[in-house]
Amino acid sequence: MNALVAEWVMGWKDLQRQSERYWGRKDDKAGRWRRSAVHDYCHEPTTSYLIEERMRELGLLKKYQEELSRMTHAQKLPALWASPEQCCRAALKTMRNNGKP
Repeated sequence: MNALVAEWVMGWKDLQRQSERYWGRKDDKAGRWRRSAVHDYCHEPTTSYLIEERMRELGLLKKYQEELSRMTHAQKLPALWASPEQCCRAALKTMRNNGKP
């Protein structure tokens, strides 16, 4: 799921599995594509917050928050208590519903 989030949501390219991680190229602040290991968006709370920032950049924050709210409401939890995996699933579903791959 981390590879899907990296590619569909975060905009990474050329993802390949090497050893136990995915590696790919991501755009840095200077506009160059740098090779790096894919973050563990689905298990690390410290990196899952990047998903919300990216959704804001794409103009999909409201739709993402609605999807996340639906997922957490099904488990009788507030959206603020969403797990990193739920954040990933909500982001992927939001991207799919908005015509992304």
